[in-house]
Amino acid sequence: MIRVLIVDDEQACRDSLKLLLSLENFDVEVAADGQEALEVGNRFSPEILLVDWMLRNRMDGLAVAAALREVNPKLETIAISGHPSADLESNVKGLPATQYLSKPFLPAELIEAVRQAAERLG
Repeated sequence: MIRVLIVDDEQACRDSLKLLLSLENFDVEVAADGQEALEVGNRFSPEILLVDWMLRNRMDGLAVAAALREVNPKLETIAISGHPSADLESNVKGLPATQYLSKPFLPAELIEAVRQAAERLG
């Protein structure tokens, strides 16, 4: 079962994404901020990271991805944001194994992005 870590500072978003991906038979854990993501990530060893770009506290989603990728270089990342920008999209395109979804997105779009990431894992 593919392990997915969801990082978003909005609890309703975390809860709904966790429910959606759990129903699709992914093993899912959640975190509310960058620090918690690192703690959960080190214990859970996710294969896919679904992370909001703008997190509270000091660490943004791309920094979380970079830190977790040091532990697992094959980590697939899906960055999500309700504040799309050309800079963010450009930064995401320059990162290995990273996709981008702009909020709001359809459940089917998220599931497809996660399935594509899972397929790249082999």
